[in-house]
Amino acid sequence: MRSEVIYFIEPKPKLLRAVEGIDATMSDIFTEEVVLKGNESDRSSWTKDDYVQRAKLSFLIDLHSEYSGAEEFKSLLGTDKLSISFFDKYWSVRRREISMNVEEIDDVSSNDISLTGNKNIDDWLQAKMK
Repeated sequence: MRSEVIYFIEPKPKLLRAVEGIDATMSDIFTEEVVLKGNESDRSSWTKDDYVQRAKLSFLIDLHSEYSGAEEFKSLLGTDKLSISFFDKYWSVRRREISMNVEEIDDVSSNDISLTGNKNIDDWLQAKMK
């Protein structure tokens, strides 16, 4: 089965210390929390760890493609190549599988749910009521 998965990329304290004193715009780019989306399959030879590693490298490749010319990126990376260990040095990742899509919920009986008083939400609920 294929699953949609979200990966939350967050800076580690080591990265926050490493970017102290650099241009605030660049510092924010390196330290902002980022959310990646991917698809995974349980009918593949890939493990969950393989998919997480793919997310880590995808994040670094995107960062590199956008900012490899910036001196701040060069000083952070040094002479290292992009790698899992470079990612792990400065960022962490949390993996969460998407449990449901709010756009695909089942209809509900008006006997089972109360309206909220919020026009937007109530209009949406009434469209979902049987």
